[in-house]
Amino acid sequence: MKTYHFKKIILFSILLGSSQVSWAACTQTLSPGANLATAISSAAAGSTICLNSGNYGSATLSGISKSSAVTLQSASGVGATIDITLGSSNNLIFKNLTLSSLQWSNNSNSNIKVLNNVFTGQMYIYGNGGSQNNLIDGNTFDGISVGASAREGRLSIYGGGNLIVSNNHFGNRGESDGIQIGGTGSIIGPGNVFDGLTQEGYTRHVDSIQQYGEVDSQTITGNYFINDTVCIGDYESSANSTVTNNVFIATDSNNMRCVLDFGSSTNLNFSHNTVKSLQMRVGAINLSTGSTGVIKRNIFLNNSFTTPGAGFSGTIDSNIFTSSSIVKGTNALIGTPTFIGGSNPTTMAGYQLTTSSLGYSTSADNIMGVNTFGIVTVVTSIITAPSNLRIQ
Repeated sequence: MKTYHFKKIILFSILLGSSQVSWAACTQTLSPGANLATAISSAAAGSTICLNSGNYGSATLSGISKSSAVTLQSASGVGATIDITLGSSNNLIFKNLTLSSLQWSNNSNSNIKVLNNVFTGQMYIYGNGGSQNNLIDGNTFDGISVGASAREGRLSIYGGGNLIVSNNHFGNRGESDGIQIGGTGSIIGPGNVFDGLTQEGYTRHVDSIQQYGEVDSQTITGNYFINDTVCIGDYESSANSTVTNNVFIATDSNNMRCVLDFGSSTNLNFSHNTVKSLQMRVGAINLSTGSTGVIKRNIFLNNSFTTPGAGFSGTIDSNIFTSSSIVKGTNALIGTPTFIGGSNPTTMAGYQLTTSSLGYSTSADNIMGVNTFGIVTVVTSIITAPSNLRIQ
């Protein structure tokens, strides 16, 4: 295991602790009409509140701090529906619920876990920064259209320090971005699927991930993008973004072309990705300044690769291109790699190189394209390997 992978595991371990994926025993069980704010405030540390199926309306949870996590979950399936507003709270788990929305603000929400829920409306995080150790894992954000005056993401993050977003499904159309993200220090991945986020028929711009406003030190790693119009839209001036170990797949020439835009990005690290995008642009898109950084050890499968405007002044080195007409940078390999899933793999794990492939190496640091498909262990929990991702 390479050092940087080990560091990532240690980071996840420190941030997350033990993420539960099974139903905990119910300490108490409530029915629609119950006052959830009072029940949670009064609950003993470490207890589990189960909700019988039905609609619980809106709950505002503010100033609730526990020494160990209190869990709020459906008694069966995701049968309990609720709209949650969260502020200045600590050690809460929201799990196996149907969430019509979840809104939180300020820098005082810490050790919050949002696990295995079905979202029917927007999740909005504002002002989450510092070392709050929050996790959004295993949720579905499918078919969501946000209001005309709302932020554009079905998951909208503005702040984000020490926030991990992993193993979620964003897809099945809807007039909204999958994730719109600003601020500093979030980790998007591993294990998210962005599937079926297309522009066709919508007025508002639809991106799988849009980096928006002041963006610094965001990481996008270990995700699978397929059947999307725009896979990443970074149109302005991000800094220190790391985009690594993702698979980006375009499935037609129009509405599912998986556009990758990095405009005026400073110190971009785009490495170890496998890319079948019909349009990748790195340079001045909306601003006059170009982009800088490193684009290295990626696989570009029949891509359009341009550096518009002021262009890209960083390093493009040691990538595979399937055609000499699209080659950029130095030490390029030209040819078609072979994948364990065949010429058109149907899973992310299928994009692993065969041992006889162009670009294969026994050194993970030197392999072309995605160089890790393994399970990431987080203390006693598991973040699901990308090979297990759902495609709907």
